[in-house]
Amino acid sequence: EEKAYVVACNKEEFQVEIDSVFISEEPISVDLGDDVIINLGDYLTLDPVTNAIGELDYDWSGVEVQFPCINNCSTLEIRPFFDTNYEVSITSLSGCVATDNVNVSVTKDRGIYIPNVFSPNGDGINDRFYIMGKGFAEILTFDVYDRWGNLIFTQKNGAINDPDGGWDGLFSGNNAQTGVYHFYAKVVYLDLITESFSGDLTLVK
Repeated sequence: EEKAYVVACNKEEFQVEIDSVFISEEPISVDLGDDVIINLGDYLTLDPVTNAIGELDYDWSGVEVQFPCINNCSTLEIRPFFDTNYEVSITSLSGCVATDNVNVSVTKDRGIYIPNVFSPNGDGINDRFYIMGKGFAEILTFDVYDRWGNLIFTQKNGAINDPDGGWDGLFSGNNAQTGVYHFYAKVVYLDLITESFSGDLTLVK
């Protein structure tokens, strides 16, 4: 009596005459979902859905994988700074393979805002002059000068949206005079793009 062992994988059949038991495996699939749009600095978890059962091998690839998968990760946490296409390949115990990919687009709404008036009078409203903005940015330098070009305040390697790091209206321990000052600032974003700002600032009481 002729004996055969049959495995069907991804719509192909392989027959070996070694056994009388017929085993068939349905084609496996994997789905990473629809393409995604995120803001610069956001985290995203890629969690593939598959019909495969049992132990699986996961292989991830992407142009910019900031958090590479270690020890056969079934999910991947990413924080892309650029538009990136990610791909996952899964392999079942019987050697069946399925792949899928997803494109993650990064919106770079930098939105830096620097006010042109502040009133350091201790009333808790607009008492400090500091850089504000959306997302994530680091202040490389932030300087304030008086009308004669003297450096009144400087901040290096600070964070945006931090009032404590801004100018409190003091100069050499004394209240600065009311009037117009000039500021210069340079910031760097997560994707290493730098941007400079300058303008006038009016100090009022």
